[in-house]
Amino acid sequence: MIIAIENRLGAKYLTGWPEDHLGTSWPGIAGYPATESVQEGIRTFDRPEWESLFTELDLKCRFFYPLPDYKLPKAVISDSGVDAPGVDSIWGRHVSVNRTPVAPPPVPARFQQNALYRSGLFSACADSFGIVLANTDEALEGVMPYDWIVFEDSTMGVDQGISLTRGASAVRPFPDRGSPDEVVSLPRGEPLFQYWLRCAAASRDRQSFLRLLFEQLSSAIRAGNLSPACALLVDDAGEILAEPFPWPDAKSGGSRGGAYGWAETVLDQFFCLAQADLESLPKMGEWEGKGGVKQGVLDQLKRDLEHQIDSPGRLTFSAIYWASATEEFSEKRKCVMLCPLEGTQSLVFALPDSVDSEMSLRFDPSDHDLETSTQTVIVEALRASAGRDESGVDLMPALTGGEIGLTHQLGIVTQGDEVLLEIQGNDPWLVIDLAPFGLPAGIVFERVEVRLRWGVNDSTVKAL
Repeated sequence: MIIAIENRLGAKYLTGWPEDHLGTSWPGIAGYPATESVQEGIRTFDRPEWESLFTELDLKCRFFYPLPDYKLPKAVISDSGVDAPGVDSIWGRHVSVNRTPVAPPPVPARFQQNALYRSGLFSACADSFGIVLANTDEALEGVMPYDWIVFEDSTMGVDQGISLTRGASAVRPFPDRGSPDEVVSLPRGEPLFQYWLRCAAASRDRQSFLRLLFEQLSSAIRAGNLSPACALLVDDAGEILAEPFPWPDAKSGGSRGGAYGWAETVLDQFFCLAQADLESLPKMGEWEGKGGVKQGVLDQLKRDLEHQIDSPGRLTFSAIYWASATEEFSEKRKCVMLCPLEGTQSLVFALPDSVDSEMSLRFDPSDHDLETSTQTVIVEALRASAGRDESGVDLMPALTGGEIGLTHQLGIVTQGDEVLLEIQGNDPWLVIDLAPFGLPAGIVFERVEVRLRWGVNDSTVKAL
């Protein structure tokens, strides 16, 4: 027999999150007192309570822990795996989920949950239990031959999971086909986001935390270690390890959009995970916005990158946004590339989400403050491509043929097959609607390629 159920003392309940079946906080922690506020017959149990019950019934049991819970598990950890290599990466990524319509309280729940697990309380405070029951211990032998398993996830394009066999130190595919070539070594380290959470809580002030984020991201960029954020680990000294955790969905590089775009993606993913924690720490202030932590880190990175190439003030960031007809352009759908403000620059925006033929693109050629009233750049090529298709779809006719949509802080002058853009501020952009191109239904774009030529002087525009 197998039982799957919430844990009365689960980490999310200990941080005040509402109980899944009741929609209120604390009744289970309080032991379900006999009051009108607790529905009769609805309750969960902690591990000692289950073990006591099974002892009374003379049943043998083995516990395992579905993550994020038993309802929609993406991974499981067995009793033998609570201290196994890599286990903190497993529970650190598949974090607690609120299954109720009631918003959790504004507390640093991720930080508190991680602290419980790091203190060796995972088996007591996991959000869910899986329990295998039998009449004898012999019947339970071999029931859980793995320390942990991460399942395949078709929603993320992952058709095979990974697992750690009991007592092993290297991961194998799951299901295991038995090929020795598929064994992958397992680095030892703490997941980066868990480390950042601890540092955010312990930092003296916002500036010291901002400096930590900048130094770690800058160090990773210098080392060329642009792995997906979920795979990054730090050692005991807080240094990012060269070897990433072998998540199945982290095999493709995490450097879409260049170093700056990678750093922005890492920061966005951290905020997605830790938003409630950061907002519960008054010293952190705002995360988003021009005066926020994120922009402060990115501004320092930009200055650092300029210094590395000895080109102060001669860099900008170009960006591609995408949105459907019913959406506004937002920072969540954005790909950024670092671009020197001189010569011909070829930029390839590898879009983290596919863009279909009914959507619109927004191209931002730059984001810097102008030293003069205007600056100019020539767009030599603008193309959207899918997969390995090198030809793609030429988007230049939208610029040269007057089919361009909304614009902001831009003057546009056609020069044969090219377009001269007169940049009039620090937020210039133009919108291209893909629908008028008459593209086949079902086509999706994975990258946008732009070739820019900087260095055109303002007299050229005046002459035109």
